[in-house]
Amino acid sequence: VDSLGSPKWIKKIATNGNLNLESIASDGNSGIVFGGMYSGPISISGMFNFTSQGGWDMIIGKADSVGTVTLAKSIQGNGNIDYVRQLVVDSSNNIILVGVTNSPNLQLDGTLVHSSFSNNSNDINSVVLKTDGNLVPIWNKSLTGSGDDNIETVLIQNNNVVIGGGTTSTICLLNS
Repeated sequence: VDSLGSPKWIKKIATNGNLNLESIASDGNSGIVFGGMYSGPISISGMFNFTSQGGWDMIIGKADSVGTVTLAKSIQGNGNIDYVRQLVVDSSNNIILVGVTNSPNLQLDGTLVHSSFSNNSNDINSVVLKTDGNLVPIWNKSLTGSGDDNIETVLIQNNNVVIGGGTTSTICLLNS
């Protein structure tokens, strides 16, 4: 939508399965970064095909200034809840996302990006993941505890990552 409220373009990017985009952000190259969740087999723009490993898995991707998806990747776990809640782009075009999961482990392209010490599959844990502009992991942190640990929001302030959310745990650990 332009500054006068008129639509510039509208795109449907997924066929098959279910896709819910939870967060979008602008990158430094007039492009768009998106994140959310999907279930079932899904095809993004006919080029990127994924099948969820649990109920819902995380999805992150990039699109150009007219909405053509140029890159998409799945962050997969075997639990029912793997959701991207929010993402931001830093001044170096790195992407920082926060999400919630009840999977004991999450992987992006075979790289472990979340591990929980909780053996209770009903517990909600959170992940903070930083990738480069090609969606390759740089670092990750997991928030795990004895109850539900939800990171829902993220921002960049003075080159620091600031996260917010809530917990029912008596003790939480933010670890790699």
